[in-house]
Amino acid sequence: MNYWNQDVEQRHKTQPARDSERSPYTLDQEKSGLSGTAVAPIGVFDSGAGGLTILSALRQELPYENYIYFGDTAHCPYGVRSDAEITELSIQVCRFLIEQGVKLIVVACNTASQAALNNLRATFTSVRFVGVVPAVKPAARATKKGRIGIAATNQAAKAIYLQQLIDEFAGGIQAYAVGCPELVTLVEQGEFDGPGVEETVKQALQPIIREDVDVIVLGCTHFPDTHY
Repeated sequence: MNYWNQDVEQRHKTQPARDSERSPYTLDQEKSGLSGTAVAPIGVFDSGAGGLTILSALRQELPYENYIYFGDTAHCPYGVRSDAEITELSIQVCRFLIEQGVKLIVVACNTASQAALNNLRATFTSVRFVGVVPAVKPAARATKKGRIGIAATNQAAKAIYLQQLIDEFAGGIQAYAVGCPELVTLVEQGEFDGPGVEETVKQALQPIIREDVDVIVLGCTHFPDTHY
C-alpha cells in the first residue's frame, strides 16, 4: 500500500449516478466540489500496478485530494479468478480501505468493477464507489468501420457485464473481445517496451487485429502502461 498525502483538505460530495451515464456537466460539478481542501482520503485499488494509471489521472484532476492506493499483488492477476473469488478479494480490500477512513473508493480495475461493484455497493452502504469498465461507448462512437476490439483480462473478456455494455452502447457494432493476461504479467514485471514486449503485444492482439477492427479498447488498467 502506498499513501499519497497533500497538505490541503476538503469535503467530497459525489452525486449518485450510474458511472457510465454521468454527463460532462455532472462530472464538472463533482470535480468543483473537490477543489480546495480534503479531510478524508480517496481509496483506490487494483489487482496490482495497473490502477496506478488511474491514480495518476486522479491526481492530475484532483490535486488537492489525499489518496490511499492498494495494489493486491498477492492475488494478482484477478483475470484468472472466478467472479466469487474476485468479489471476496475486493470486499477484503475495501474493508481495509474503509478502516483507513476513506470517503470514496475507486475500483481502478476493470475486472473487479465488472465482477464485484454491485456487491461492494450493497455491502458498504456508507461509502460511495466509482468503477472502471471497458470504454465500449466511446469506441463505438469512434469507429468508422463499425468494428471494435476489446483487449481485457480473461475474466473481463467473457463477463456478462461486458456483453451488457456492448448491447447497450454498441448496437449494430461488431465487437470482438480477447483476454490478454500476458500483458498484465509484463506490467507487473516492469517490462514496458523493447522487442520482446512488442512481440508479446502483437501476439496478444492478433485475434482482434485480424477482424479488421479500427478501434481497440484497452479494457484493463494495466494496459496503458504497455507500449503499443
